[in-house]
Amino acid sequence: MTKIDSTPKINTAGPEENAPDQLVRLGLYVVIVGAIIGSGSTLVFLAEQAGWTGWTAYLLPVLIDLPGFLGGRIWLRRKPTNPQTRGYARRLTLAALGASLAGNVTGHLIHAGHLPAGLALVIVAAMVAPIVLAAVLHLDALLTPTSRRLTRRTDKAAPAPAALEPTTPARPELEPSARPATRPPATSRPASSRPAAKRAEMATPAAGRKGTKKARARVLWDAARAEGRMPTAAELARAVEADDSGARGWVREWKDAEPGDRDQDAQRDEQDQDAAGEAVRIEREAA
Repeated sequence: MTKIDSTPKINTAGPEENAPDQLVRLGLYVVIVGAIIGSGSTLVFLAEQAGWTGWTAYLLPVLIDLPGFLGGRIWLRRKPTNPQTRGYARRLTLAALGASLAGNVTGHLIHAGHLPAGLALVIVAAMVAPIVLAAVLHLDALLTPTSRRLTRRTDKAAPAPAALEPTTPARPELEPSARPATRPPATSRPASSRPAAKRAEMATPAAGRKGTKKARARVLWDAARAEGRMPTAAELARAVEADDSGARGWVREWKDAEPGDRDQDAQRDEQDQDAAGEAVRIEREAA
């Protein structure tokens, strides 16, 4: 036995677009032109009966039929439209249609001799232009600034973003054995009050300070020579806690490796050595 599926099928692809038909489109234009001419001629006659003379009589169909046409286009169009604007266009279209029907019926009755043109017709015809002007201005106000007004309302309604406080990333806690040894804070002294050798020693990398005495003395030597000064062997020996003889050998080696007047350097070296020896002799005698 075959089971018949009675579940209604829902079209999820959306509404199908109408195929273009040029003949139908041409027929629509012919009908529109005929309706405009038929209604307009009656409304022109009605305006003349109400006292509108000359070319001003042709303004009455423009003021009644054209707002209805424009409102109908806005009401029935597929483009995105604000609901308030679409609702107002619908009401404007229906009001213009009612006014056009009333004007056409009244005009035919007067033209056929069944209704006389009186004071009421003059008053109503005089009220058409101001009413239509107010209605069209309202429609223009709804159409033109709709997107801007909605944007301003959205901006006012949206809460201001809270100021983000800078967060400091959490630092991983080190094990007691992995924590670096704390160093006592160094007392700040003017740079000019420190000796050149001491400043060079403080600027020496950790690897140089932990190296041999000769490497430390070499760093002090380079720093003094960069300042244009010739350090003595005794000064270097005291700075690195080395023997005077060893310091003199280092100084002689480094001076020989430097370009320049070697005789003058040798003379300065001898004077430095003599001064250092005299200082050592005086210290020993004092001890």
